[in-house]
Amino acid sequence: MQAQARVLLKSKMGELVKALGKDRRVVGPVAKENQFVFEPLNGGSELRMDYPISVLPPKKFFMPQYETLLAFRGADPSAVEIPDAAVPTVILGMHPWDVSSTWLLDKVFSSRNKDPYYLSKRDRAVVIALDAKAPANDTQFCADMGSLYPKEGWDLWLQDLGDRYYVRVGTEAGQQIVDATGLFAAADNKDRLAHEQFESEKEANWPRRLPMDGSKIPELLGESYDSLIWDAIARRCFSCGSCNLVCPTCYCFNVVDELDMDLSSGQRKRNWDGCQLRNFSEVAGGENFREAAAERLRHRVMRKGKYMHDQFGHLGCVGCGRCDRHCVASISIRSIFQQVMEEKLASQKLVAPVIVPPRPDGQYIPREGKVVACEQFTPREKWYRIHLTDGGGLDYKVGQFVECSIFGVGEAPISICTAPDGSGDFELCVRAVGDLTRRLHTIEVGQSLGIRGPFGNGYDMASCHGDDLVFVAGGLGLAPCRSFIQGAFAGRDKYGKMTILYGARTPEELLYRKDLHEWAQRTDCDLHITVDRPNEQWVGNVGVITTLFKDISIEANKTTVFIIGPPVMFKYAVMEVLALGVPEGKILCSLERRMKCGLGKCGHCQIRDVYVCQDGPVFNYAQVKRLREGI
Repeated sequence: MQAQARVLLKSKMGELVKALGKDRRVVGPVAKENQFVFEPLNGGSELRMDYPISVLPPKKFFMPQYETLLAFRGADPSAVEIPDAAVPTVILGMHPWDVSSTWLLDKVFSSRNKDPYYLSKRDRAVVIALDAKAPANDTQFCADMGSLYPKEGWDLWLQDLGDRYYVRVGTEAGQQIVDATGLFAAADNKDRLAHEQFESEKEANWPRRLPMDGSKIPELLGESYDSLIWDAIARRCFSCGSCNLVCPTCYCFNVVDELDMDLSSGQRKRNWDGCQLRNFSEVAGGENFREAAAERLRHRVMRKGKYMHDQFGHLGCVGCGRCDRHCVASISIRSIFQQVMEEKLASQKLVAPVIVPPRPDGQYIPREGKVVACEQFTPREKWYRIHLTDGGGLDYKVGQFVECSIFGVGEAPISICTAPDGSGDFELCVRAVGDLTRRLHTIEVGQSLGIRGPFGNGYDMASCHGDDLVFVAGGLGLAPCRSFIQGAFAGRDKYGKMTILYGARTPEELLYRKDLHEWAQRTDCDLHITVDRPNEQWVGNVGVITTLFKDISIEANKTTVFIIGPPVMFKYAVMEVLALGVPEGKILCSLERRMKCGLGKCGHCQIRDVYVCQDGPVFNYAQVKRLREGI
């Protein structure tokens, strides 16, 4: 409907509520403790048009949580009573995402077997929408879901211009309110310019949070029915149904009979129900065709991203973020959409994807890494060279690590054991010590694993230009230490004398034998190796790694020392280096901790006020010694 734009002064909002309330119930957002809810208004004073988002969507006035379908008295069908007609209602302040969801529910309940209960309330309702210039919180992704500019489902559309609202008329019912109340003035050029500024700022403020256009979701979900994503995510799901209860487009319900005290009369009611509840799909005889939590999770996401779209031509998720904020297990439907998209991008099943800048919320999403080479070093250690299939490569520094993942098994932090060579590929050395790393050992050339990162501070090799370098590596510590060594060899003319001390428990556990042979042949590097328990063929040094310090001489003030190995080694190696006179700031350690998220959030690697995964893992001894738990 084309109608002249209007303005409504905020100072007249109370009068509007009073005028509307003469012959209608007026509903709007009000504060309840630190939340906001839609409730009938007693006047204009309690109305909060500055609210960010309501706990429950206003759909409850069209589809109540508990609704009487009929009342009965005994078993006689002729005694059935139908509830009174719906109350005329004005819903004031409905945000765009809730308008979009209301439009979708209108489609649902008016298609095929029309629902008289919903439609009787909807037909007697007027919606005065309130535009949103920016997201209510960081869980919202309405721009991706196309729910910010609904063309239908509203009668009047308000935009907050400071001391007034810019008003557009959408229907005859809206025009009647404008004409009857006399509170709306014609918009002038100043108002139109402010409206255009609002539109411009709204477009800029709402980010795109998905890695490709949201219109791809139905297609991608259709291809992801058998994905491991569902099992992996559902491990956290409590099947509590919170996501269903707060969703503005969920409309499932159950029908139950409630008896009165006489046990012969009562009401037949429909109550909100949720597909995430275990007994939702239970049938006669106790059979449950959606028994597993993963099946229920998949069903819900498929309904939101595919099934409703296929049926009504509109995504069933409007991106309001309510389900994300209220999920007790922190399961995010946006994250699921992201993972489905990333999974398909990584498998190169989509052509010419939309490229977007890196997102903080995408840091939890693994990229696909394909194994291009691998070698079993020892029964416990296996070496891999990884290529990222999205073509972006891995931009990293020496000393950083990645999170390696397999859906359904988990993630583990693995140090990068090569210096950047410009190819974007990188190498890892994995010790089989847990479920994830044992599973990684089964991956061969051509197979894939998930990669997140790089994480950690890494180390700028330029900071020790001109110094002599001493590398002290114990056991598997040679893997991350190798990245520092390669970095030094790549700029060999920038450093002085290089010394490598390496210790392993037995000769059979020595890693990177080809590298060790090459380093031993170099004239610009001194290599010293020791083992704790020799075999009959061993002719080298025997003892812990600190026994090698007697074989080296250094100029303490011009030497940087790198110490990488098991935690038990650090204390004694640092004591040896301090005894040689090396300054604390030039003794570098790479700490080993349980770095789960890699983002400084989960708390597993926190030492006092430091997160190893972000502030480290590379520290100098001056930093580490104050942490007490550091080494």
